[in-house]
Amino acid sequence: MTNYQNIASADIRKYVWHSIQEAGLLDMNNYYIDELGDALVPIIPTQQIPEFNNLLPGKTYMIYDFEVKNVPVQWWMTEEAFTLTVISQDYDLINSITNLVHDLFRRYDESAKDLNVYLANDTDFLYRHIAIDSIMSPEPFSSEGDYQMASVMFTYVYSRKTDENGRF
Repeated sequence: MTNYQNIASADIRKYVWHSIQEAGLLDMNNYYIDELGDALVPIIPTQQIPEFNNLLPGKTYMIYDFEVKNVPVQWWMTEEAFTLTVISQDYDLINSITNLVHDLFRRYDESAKDLNVYLANDTDFLYRHIAIDSIMSPEPFSSEGDYQMASVMFTYVYSRKTDENGRF
């Protein structure tokens, strides 16, 4: 039976978090919450900002959203746009994270291949290509010591495992 809770953006989030840690830009141990007994992943849907700020004030984090584009005539392919916004008090860290994401997703088919290899069989999706749409530089501080934000927008195309009737 199909699990309709599985979404492609969760794979993207997982891969970006893994890559940020591998690059040494952020450390999972800095996002550990004693009350929860676990570390939080600092890439959250936009709706969770208040909770994250209350649990880990002052930490660099990212928010994301995604949009499913029109279904093409090749209905087995899906295109989504993903926006990742980096929020931090560290200008250089913001640029480092956006540069990493740029490097991860700028190579179209090759970027999708890397994502597929990382995910192996731990996904319902096969990524076809990924492309950077735009990167917005960090916005200026509104007051000294305040947060800055920068965004990376990219598009990815994937197909999903289907049955003989083309259903998920």
